[in-house]
This record gives sequence, structure tokens and C-alpha cells, in this order.
Amino acid sequence: MEADEGCVHIFQQGDFTLHSGGKSFWKINCDALSNGDWATLAKVISKRCHFSGVVGIPSGGLKLAGQLQKYCQAGYPVLIVDDVLTTGNSMEEARKYYPDAIGFVVFARGKCPDWVTPLFALAKEVGWVRLAEDQNLPHNPFDARKNYEESERRNAYNEGQQDMLKEGWRKVELGK
Repeated sequence: MEADEGCVHIFQQGDFTLHSGGKSFWKINCDALSNGDWATLAKVISKRCHFSGVVGIPSGGLKLAGQLQKYCQAGYPVLIVDDVLTTGNSMEEARKYYPDAIGFVVFARGKCPDWVTPLFALAKEVGWVRLAEDQNLPHNPFDARKNYEESERRNAYNEGQQDMLKEGWRKVELGK
């Protein structure tokens, strides 16, 4: 991988301990976003919801909350914002003080609570596995990624999914 002199990358590889306490080989570093980036993200959010006040989750949501202040309108719920959601615990904790609040996050690494909307969400990794004819089990459950790649080559979308289902393939969530 090439080094970019003087660049701060939003997506980084390494051994990281996330704010949630979890471990990861990659992270989203929103410190790499400029004030102009935050202003653009705030405008996008303001077009998707109405709110009377903004609460930013420290420390990642504070810059976004600052940019959103100018879009506040009386008569709407409070908006709770954060830069990156992993478990949703920080958002849920803040909502204890604003039970009718709505939420927005820039990036969601994990599942968002129902009241939180992500601008960008990490999709679940799903694939197709072919079930053994007699046992209703994958031929080799440890080979799900290979099956996933095979299903991608088959381009199994829409009509193709129906064909795969007839042939004994099933969609499954793959490991992290």
C-alpha cells in the first residue's frame, strides 16, 4: 500500500480498540473530514429530517451538531447525532435525556436502533450456500465465502435468485 504524505485517511487499517470497546482491524476516522465536509453532511441531514435542537455525542458528534444548529426549527423533536455508530450504546444513553428524540449518524458499522438513521451503513455480508440434498445443511459450512463468491459469479439477483432457490441455494449471513 502506498503512503500518502500529509494525508489523513478516513478509513484506516490496523489494530484498533473502538469507542465501544470492541476490537477491529479497521476504523473510520472522522477527524479526517474538513469543516466543509461536516457542513455538507449537515445540509444532507437537514433535508431528510426536521428538528428543534441538536445534541452531539462527544466527541465525534460535536462537529456535526455545530454545523446542524442553523437548521433548527421550533416544533420538532431534538436530533441526537454522532459520527460513527458501532453498538448504538452512546446514542441510547443520550436518548435517556431526550426520550422523543430522533437520531442520525454519518456512518453505521452496526445495526442502528429504530429511531436512528444512518447516512452510510456497512452492509451485512450475505452470501449463498448450497444445501446438502438430504440434510438441509451447507455442504461445508466453513466454505460459505467460497459459495458466496460462486454465487456472485452467477449474478443471482431478481430472477436469478428464484433459480438458485430451486437449485437448493439459501441466503445466509457470513461471519465478520
